[in-house]
Amino acid sequence: MASLDFPKLEKEIYQKFKIYSKTPEYHLKRKKSGSSNMTSKKYTDEWMIEHPNMQKLLISIKNSKKSKTNKKKEITLKKEIKEGKERIKTAWRNLKEVNLNKIGLNHTILLNLGKDIDEYNESYRRQRVSLGMHYTPPNPLKVYQLLNNFFEEYNNFKGSKLELGLLSHVVIGGIQPFYDGNKRCARMIQNKTLAENHLPIVSIPYGERKIYISLLEEAMKGLNFYNEMPEHNKENFDKLFTYLGGKINTSLDNIIKNI
Repeated sequence: MASLDFPKLEKEIYQKFKIYSKTPEYHLKRKKSGSSNMTSKKYTDEWMIEHPNMQKLLISIKNSKKSKTNKKKEITLKKEIKEGKERIKTAWRNLKEVNLNKIGLNHTILLNLGKDIDEYNESYRRQRVSLGMHYTPPNPLKVYQLLNNFFEEYNNFKGSKLELGLLSHVVIGGIQPFYDGNKRCARMIQNKTLAENHLPIVSIPYGERKIYISLLEEAMKGLNFYNEMPEHNKENFDKLFTYLGGKINTSLDNIIKNI
């Protein structure tokens, strides 16, 4: 097995976390810094990461000749972006009310989150889907049982909450339980897991979309959904986990630098 970077980073994060999280200043600064909650910019990034063509179209309209038609298109686009942000805001607010440490992750929580993200997610998908990646999500007939397996893994996880949060991101994103909004759901479960355990949440800027999608694709290739309880290839996870963990580590440094 190749040498993995994430375990070293995870150790560094927890060495700092165990010292500073015992102080009231840490929790106050984590809240003030925005690393414990979503913000308006994070809602925008969350939406635009999944809809990159909207940003391109909006820029194209702004650079085009002024006309009533283009103005109408711009207003329509901005309205759609605003509605998408509001759905993410509502989803995060509702998810915050859930105590995953106490009741665990289950179908009700995920289905409610999926519907908050996209009103058409009334149930899990019943058709095959393509992501435009070199990764094919599992057969829809397997979705329910694969989620059962992961909920069992999540609720009995023996590793750190940091690793659990990042693992949730990859597994839920890889299963693709819904027709739309899967990566948003996956990132929210990740961030809820982190926030609930007093770790900084991860915010991915829209400008880093390409590197994020590339790393996520590589991580998904390490998923093994062919055994009853899959053994995933953590080598494939390492680059994504290190990228996301680096953002957590940076947020942690910003919180503790004056404590």
